[in-house]
Amino acid sequence: MADSEKLYEIVESRSLSGEKARTKLDFLGTLEKAKARAVKEARKNIGVRYSVFPQGGFVADFQAFYRTTVKCPKCGEVIPIE
Repeated sequence: MADSEKLYEIVESRSLSGEKARTKLDFLGTLEKAKARAVKEARKNIGVRYSVFPQGGFVADFQAFYRTTVKCPKCGEVIPIE
């Protein structure tokens, strides 16, 4: 099966008072769509890691994580920082 035919899932990982909470998102799609969705979700939820796994896989092919944000002093846009 080619990479374009594989289905990928997204797992959300967040730390809650020292303990890690992992949640599988309701998503199955190609690697490109999974990457785009992971980045979109990571930008909305600063401090939460989104990992893209092949369906049933153990090693992530992609991770999106933004630690903090800064605000542009000129335009006021909020910019996530990895």
